[in-house]
Amino acid sequence: MSFLETDRFSFLQAEIISNGEKLIYTKSTWSAPKHYYYEIYAKFQQKTELLRLLTVPDWIDFGQRAIGTQTMFYPKISGQLEVQDTRTDSEPWQVTLQAETPEIGSVYLQTAGRFVSLEEAVPLFTQKGSFITDFDNWSKELVLTVPIEQQKAGTYSLTFYWTLTTEVE
Repeated sequence: MSFLETDRFSFLQAEIISNGEKLIYTKSTWSAPKHYYYEIYAKFQQKTELLRLLTVPDWIDFGQRAIGTQTMFYPKISGQLEVQDTRTDSEPWQVTLQAETPEIGSVYLQTAGRFVSLEEAVPLFTQKGSFITDFDNWSKELVLTVPIEQQKAGTYSLTFYWTLTTEVE
């Protein structure tokens, strides 16, 4: 028998009772030495409190576009952003996003009609507790702006930096 652990709970001990005898067992696996009837009570404890950035989007795709027809490009975001917060006294946390300067153009976060450059880390979410989003109903948008005179055929890539912090201003 195995006493399985999860990301939130760890095995402490098992109390094994057979024929009136009680055995305290602390290893995570146990094999019955004989074919008897056993009562088993397992005790688990919550693991250390955690705040983790579990997943970020797999892909941010600004797509293929004809040169010279537009200057603002909005991506399709594939994947989820997931924060796990198992802290008992959950304080606010914040996820920020920063983009490396692209080869051509600039990357912004558009929110409430304002464009904020992603050259520096920009707050995306400030929350308490665990959180998950697939960006479908997101009130902010990523925007790549490329002036027509900078547009040229090619394949370009960007690097995004996602940061989880607990020091929320």
